[in-house]
Amino acid sequence: MRLKDETLCTMYVLLAGLLCLSSCLQSPRSSLFRQQSSSTEQSRTQASVGVADPERFRDTSYRRILSPGSNVAADAFSAAQQDFDQQHYEEARQECEHLLETLDDADSLHAEAAFLLAECYVQRNTLDDAVTQLEALRTQHLNPGITERSTLRLGQVYCLLGKDDKARATFADFRRRFPQSPYLQLASCTSVH
Repeated sequence: MRLKDETLCTMYVLLAGLLCLSSCLQSPRSSLFRQQSSSTEQSRTQASVGVADPERFRDTSYRRILSPGSNVAADAFSAAQQDFDQQHYEEARQECEHLLETLDDADSLHAEAAFLLAECYVQRNTLDDAVTQLEALRTQHLNPGITERSTLRLGQVYCLLGKDDKARATFADFRRRFPQSPYLQLASCTSVH
C-alpha cells in the first residue's frame, strides 16, 4: 500500500511540473490580449476608429516580464486592456497613466501602456493628446514593435485631424522604416475613412 501511495505522489508531482512548464512557455501576450470573438464588438471597434481591421496590432509584441513586481504590473495592464476592450476608455486611460507613473521606462509594459493610452485618447476623441503620446513613442527606439505601431497610428490620427500633409509624411516614413510591415496596407488615409 505504501509503495502505491509513493508512486501516486510521484505521479502528481510530475504532472504538476509538466503543467507549470507548459504555462511558463506560453506567451504572456496570449493571456493579456484576448481575441475578440463577437462580430458585433468588431463592428463597433471598426466604426469607432474607422480602421479596417480592429485586430491590427494584437500580434506584434511578445514580452518576457522580468522586472520586480511585474506580475502586479502585468495584472494592471491586463485590466487596462480589458477595460479598453469593453469600451471603458476612461478607466483604461487612468490605469495606463498609473502604470506610466510607476513603471520604469525600460520596462516592456511601459511602452505597451503608453501605446494603449494613445489608443484611449483616440477613442475618446482627444486626438491632440494622442498625437503627443504617439510622437513620444515613435522617437523612443526602445521597442521596434511599438515604434512601428506608433508611427502608423500617428499617420492615421493625422488623417482624422484632417492634416493630410503630415499624414502623408508620416506614412512615407513608416513605409521607409518598416518596408516588411504587415500593416503597410493601413498606411494611408483611406484606411481610416
